[in-house]
Amino acid sequence: MCATHKQLFAHTCLKLDNLLVFWISPSKKGPLQHVCLFVQTETHLPIASGKGLHFPEQNRLTKVFFVPLLVVWAVLHTPGESLSAPYMRDDSGLTSVPSDIPTDTTEIWLLRNSITRIREDDFAGMVQCKSLGLSNNGITDIEDGAFQDMIQLQSMWLDQNKLTSLPSKNPGSIKWMRLNNNQITEIKSENFAGMWGCKELYLYENEITHIEDGSFSDMHVLEYLTLRRNNLTSVPRDLPTTLQLLTLQSNFLTQVRDRDFAGLRVCRWLYLQDNEISDIENEAFRDLVSLERLKLNDNRLTTLQTGLFDDLAQLNELWIYNNPMTTLDPTLFSTQNEYLILLMSDWDSQDSWMCQTLCWLKHKEDAGEISFDRKGDEYDPKCADAE
Repeated sequence: MCATHKQLFAHTCLKLDNLLVFWISPSKKGPLQHVCLFVQTETHLPIASGKGLHFPEQNRLTKVFFVPLLVVWAVLHTPGESLSAPYMRDDSGLTSVPSDIPTDTTEIWLLRNSITRIREDDFAGMVQCKSLGLSNNGITDIEDGAFQDMIQLQSMWLDQNKLTSLPSKNPGSIKWMRLNNNQITEIKSENFAGMWGCKELYLYENEITHIEDGSFSDMHVLEYLTLRRNNLTSVPRDLPTTLQLLTLQSNFLTQVRDRDFAGLRVCRWLYLQDNEISDIENEAFRDLVSLERLKLNDNRLTTLQTGLFDDLAQLNELWIYNNPMTTLDPTLFSTQNEYLILLMSDWDSQDSWMCQTLCWLKHKEDAGEISFDRKGDEYDPKCADAE
């Protein structure tokens, strides 16, 4: 095991407590230029940076924990070699992706330029890139497969561009993808095919009118899906069962159907406010057993059906103001285990509750089961009848 590797280090070694121990030390403080091996109890602990390894003030190391890391680093790196630094060309007036990006770059930042098109070979061979920032350009077109070589890509910023459609053949390694603030009109089933690692997907503030069935079927670990401020008229089908947050506010939804949220048993936050919903079928929320916050305010609901919230035992915040409702069924919250914050009025709402029919709510408030306040704001129901 004690051998010279490309004249990188000497072959001094020692058996200590039945363990072969190697220490690595530079010839001087600063970026690693010359490396030798020797055995001692004190050495300099290397710190990785964009310019190589630096050795700060001396530290005592254990003879077990750091050995594999130091030896592997020494064997794989030749003298004078530096770790790859991020490629950064933000605010540079670029009209296309530069051709001089090193293929071993781990981060690429091209924010706030004037790039209009991403070609299939713009990022060819960049297998080590983990972060790609293309926000706030003028991108209108991305060729299919433009990112397929980036097999370690984890985060991608494509927000604030002018995309009307999405590319396919995206890396499955992506965990975090921003596509918000574009002009996307449709999601096709192949757009997110193979993106098995994605946990957060941001599609808000586009112009999406249609999402093909099965568009998210490969996203087996997706937790956050934001679709607010689009032009959807119905809830997308086949949503990932791993979702914890789903935002659909400020669309044009008119109905919530029984199976719209089927299987979403770990979903904690569901936002449906500011739509045109006039009907919620009785079992629409049946599988939402972990739901904590539900926003239904600013819709066209005239009633909430008996049993609608029976399966929402964890619900602790419900927003229903700015709907044309005047009363609520006394059995509506009979199964809640949690203390419920019920927001029936907002500071500028036009609600006209018939409070004489809501004495049961007052009793629940007195019993400490329900509150009409949130974060110190008082939103008591505004009564249309005499008390």
